[in-house]
Amino acid sequence: MRTTTSHTDNMALLSRDSVLTALGIGFLSSWVYCAYNTSSLFHGRPGNASLAHPSWLAAIAGAILVLVTGAVLFNRVRETRRLLEPAAVALMAGGTVLSAVSLAPLLSMAGGFASGIGYGLLWLFWGRVLAEIHSERTEYIVPASSAVTALTALVFPTLSGPIGVTAVAALAPLSFGCLAVARKQVPYDGDPTRGNDARAPMPSRNILQVIAYTVSLYFVIGCLNSLSPLLETPLGPFTVNIPVLLGSCLGILLALLCILYAVRIDLVSLSKLIAPLLMGAITLFALQRPLAEQCFVAFLAGADFMAVSVIIVYLVNLEKAGRLRRYSGIGIAQGALLIGSVAGNLFGRQWHGGLGLSTEQLLFIVLVLASALVLSLSFIPRSTSARPAAGPAASTQQERDIAEVVQDLAAAKGLTPRETEILEYLARGRTEPYIREQLWLSRSTVSTHVKHIYQKLGIHSKQEIISLIEKS
Repeated sequence: MRTTTSHTDNMALLSRDSVLTALGIGFLSSWVYCAYNTSSLFHGRPGNASLAHPSWLAAIAGAILVLVTGAVLFNRVRETRRLLEPAAVALMAGGTVLSAVSLAPLLSMAGGFASGIGYGLLWLFWGRVLAEIHSERTEYIVPASSAVTALTALVFPTLSGPIGVTAVAALAPLSFGCLAVARKQVPYDGDPTRGNDARAPMPSRNILQVIAYTVSLYFVIGCLNSLSPLLETPLGPFTVNIPVLLGSCLGILLALLCILYAVRIDLVSLSKLIAPLLMGAITLFALQRPLAEQCFVAFLAGADFMAVSVIIVYLVNLEKAGRLRRYSGIGIAQGALLIGSVAGNLFGRQWHGGLGLSTEQLLFIVLVLASALVLSLSFIPRSTSARPAAGPAASTQQERDIAEVVQDLAAAKGLTPRETEILEYLARGRTEPYIREQLWLSRSTVSTHVKHIYQKLGIHSKQEIISLIEKS
């Protein structure tokens, strides 16, 4: 058995079902950008602010309402989901059209509220799909879905009028179509013994800490977005926001690096990459020069895209491991994102415009908030992943014998405590993906430990480990 994922395994991660899942989530996450950050839905939209139309607040309110309460509702009434799936598409698509074509402000806001409810429901349904598939597939799918959102930045700014409205409304049925197909093919495909090492639910205090950090992070990003200029450039048949496009590519790349190569996927690992981006963005904006302004937009987009991908993977993995209730992972991720974004955007616009603060004063406030955000990580324990404290439980005499032999081998061959822990899982026939989920480590970290174990024991496969244990 090889210590790294083979070419065949990598191709499996890019199967048709994974592509459909990435497309479906990408279409859904594109909706907010296409509807309220381009002129596709509302022709003549002023600037790049998300609050360019009053229906946006109504849409966000509807989405937050569903994301916050949906987990409780769906866990109590399991059959509710099947009834609400077609309703979610109708609400999102119909509400989008109504908010765009209605001349009456109340009807437009009603359309926004309806579309927000549909948007929140679809996110909850997609969250369960992500929680039911293997972690390694999720870690590729989520950044890939962000790439779909980035590509919409090429197309939708060029659309307006009935075509633009139709295109934005079509994102809902497109996402649902992918959901209907992908959901049939994504039962949990990991280790068949998954769940034997069950972990206790995450304490409420830790959940609140995670929510507070995520809301605060997007509050800072929202404040900076309120200062972000519109930098769209005609490029052939397209109107492209080049800094946003480049920044989104940077964010997706950094998200993949964090997800695949960090010791573990959590908020501390995210902060190590996102803090320099945010501080760099603030510094670049303060320079007040054209090139620095474009780099500011790119850094901000990079921080935004990276944060979305890493936080979704982190919280969905918590749900997958039983640390959060069903539907709660995506509910917290998207709910906190929307709450922080709208609060930050409102704060930036109000303090910058309504209260007459200068840009420099607002920028100083944001800098203080960003610094406080980084420092707050010291209060978020890394134990939120709550891996088992002493490796796999030994419930039978055979398992106790395996544990004893592993300890003897580890002492004889000079294995580290972590390598010993992983060796015990391997000796029991566990797969690397299973070990990752139990110990809450990244893919590369587990592969590196396995490689070192093989080198120290002088073997080349997991089967050789099992044979060595049996002989001992």
